[in-house]
Amino acid sequence: MGYPRWKLIEHRKSDSLTVHIGLFDRCEDVFFKNGYLYNKTYPICDSNKYLPPSSPLTTRLCTIEYNDAHCQKLCNRLDKTLPACDYLSFTKGLIACTIVAACTIGLALIMTYSNLLINPFKYKTHIIVSSISLFLLFIGFAALLTTLIILGSYMQRDLFEYLYNLSNQLQRGNLNATQKANLERLIRSTATNDYDVRLNWSSGLEIVSLIMTTFSLITQVDPGTAAS
Repeated sequence: MGYPRWKLIEHRKSDSLTVHIGLFDRCEDVFFKNGYLYNKTYPICDSNKYLPPSSPLTTRLCTIEYNDAHCQKLCNRLDKTLPACDYLSFTKGLIACTIVAACTIGLALIMTYSNLLINPFKYKTHIIVSSISLFLLFIGFAALLTTLIILGSYMQRDLFEYLYNLSNQLQRGNLNATQKANLERLIRSTATNDYDVRLNWSSGLEIVSLIMTTFSLITQVDPGTAAS
């Protein structure tokens, strides 16, 4: 869950401009050249937080002192004069859903196996434990499904915010609705042409977990399914 391999942002023309996105961190591949000794690429990881888009200080940092492509990196600089950085709203949703899924599915597995240790003649106890584990599995299934829906719905959001500072650009000046729509369309088109965003292996594990949880739910509701 905490490993920064949920999404992969790859530049279409340069392999050295790759960004790995996770729930809590993001990592960039940085190329190091040490004369004739070696040429290597190392991942540099920082917190996956962003500057507040509506802050005037953010606008100043991203337009005067730095630029839109690099100002979000300031969140990981130890400077008390910077505005407080935070996770994106959908990232907070992903974090919450994955924590709920991990806790409920883990508890459901513990209760399922503990059910095997209970005296087989205590039918009422078996029914209570099975009902609780089924409820926990359903909550975990819903959390996993919500996680994947959010992930797919905001697939390119990290790209727009981290490398193009989209939200802050839309807050600048006195743009009307039409101008904001045109600017957003231009930024999205440029980002899509320059970068490719795809799921990484951590997201694949979430999909596998959803499939296994679905199978567990089916076998819990209808035990005859597993036997057949």
